[in-house]
Amino acid sequence: MTSGIKQFTELLRELYSKPSYLIPMITAQREFRTNNYQMGSASQLEDLFFDTLSFYSAENQLDSNPKRRTGKESWDYVFFDQPFSHKESLKGGFTYKWQPGKRTETKKWHALEPTVSFTEPVVLSFSNLKMKMQWTPNIEENGKTIWGKIANFNYETLNLNVYAKNSKLIMGTYENKKINILESWNQSEIKSLELSSIIKSLGKDNLIKRDLWLISTENFKKEKSLPNEILIQTDDILPGIYILELDQLQDVEVVANNKAHSVSDETAYKLMRESISRGNYLNIPLWPTIFADITPPNLYQIQRIKYDAAMKPGGPRAV
Repeated sequence: MTSGIKQFTELLRELYSKPSYLIPMITAQREFRTNNYQMGSASQLEDLFFDTLSFYSAENQLDSNPKRRTGKESWDYVFFDQPFSHKESLKGGFTYKWQPGKRTETKKWHALEPTVSFTEPVVLSFSNLKMKMQWTPNIEENGKTIWGKIANFNYETLNLNVYAKNSKLIMGTYENKKINILESWNQSEIKSLELSSIIKSLGKDNLIKRDLWLISTENFKKEKSLPNEILIQTDDILPGIYILELDQLQDVEVVANNKAHSVSDETAYKLMRESISRGNYLNIPLWPTIFADITPPNLYQIQRIKYDAAMKPGGPRAV
């Protein structure tokens, strides 16, 4: 790990521990993807990511020297003199280049070259809202292991039928596929929770150390209370920021369609697992998406407010 990557990772860790920075960035995952006419959400999220880090750096990390791409640079931004390429992904895979592949006689699309090598490390923001997982309290009834469904708590999972009845919201720490439960809420309490009360329960400045999960207790009715610890059955690719170092990104297999060349979900998962083992991963909770403002923006109204202000005496001058 280069010193620039190490400093950048620590900067992210500091920033995401602050509610005033973390929550606006996470609610944008829902707002931008829902309210921008389904166009350009990844670009908007990238801009927000850079603006947030730059604002935080100006107040707390003056030597980070943030720089944004202005032309045809191969990187998207620079921190601590280290260029990075930024990727936003809902499923894991991400675009390498907006260039169509070649179509064969069978009408299938193929990459122009089977592998590519990146020129900068990649910051991959992975926000899978519909991850399928299972859990078990590691307790057996009549010789059978009790299983249940579990999901990252967010706006997509909040209203799923599987969690409509016999479910709990749990809060705790996650490590090595185990959740240490610190607090839980019944189904009737979930929708009455307020943002401030959740932040208080999580510990305010521990927002990336603790997370919320929604669990189905349908197969767990005979137990009066949840155990202190449950086991998670998943591929370990949880939502978060994954920093892929340059040596990981050499001769990477790519796929193509009629629009772009991309790194497949399967290849991306392999890279992300390696990033976890290197310590280049930050858990990013997605529960703030339930508090997102999903009122579509009125772009004309925004521009009209600027116009009205410009027409007043003492308004802006030409720039």
